[in-house]
Amino acid sequence: MLLVDPAPLVVGGFTVHQEALGSLPSETLVGLWRFVVSMEVGVRRQPVIVVVAAHGSRAPAANDAHQRVVDALATMVDLPVASAYLELAEPSIPDAIDAAIASGAATVLVLPYFLHPGRHLTDDLPQIVQDASGRHPAAAVELLASFGSEPGLLEILVAQVNAAVPNS
Repeated sequence: MLLVDPAPLVVGGFTVHQEALGSLPSETLVGLWRFVVSMEVGVRRQPVIVVVAAHGSRAPAANDAHQRVVDALATMVDLPVASAYLELAEPSIPDAIDAAIASGAATVLVLPYFLHPGRHLTDDLPQIVQDASGRHPAAAVELLASFGSEPGLLEILVAQVNAAVPNS
């Protein structure tokens, strides 16, 4: 039995392909629908939460600086933003991802606060994201690109050099 609209149903972070329901008895479909609706009512999902992942430091001032950047970013984007650290500080990146999903995120964007693709960007962060995806198959966990090659960064560096050179 198909519902009127053959498109997949997306409710509470779950996608139900109606053709997969086959010829289930109507009582089963009603029970399934009640379950899906209860999930929607019980969990208010933020569509996206951003986790800004930094290395972490033993120096509290470095971790505080990261938190200030994350707080500033949160005022500039229309999404919840959280800080996280690869090591030496808390919360860890896996813990921040888990907390984002526990708070109702359907998608977690892991934004690396690393300049260039070294071992942490090419190995550690992809593994953390893959592991989180395995722990949370109903959520999307995505690793964004690093910002080291962004043209705006070069402009900032040029401005710093130009500000340091006395006018001739």
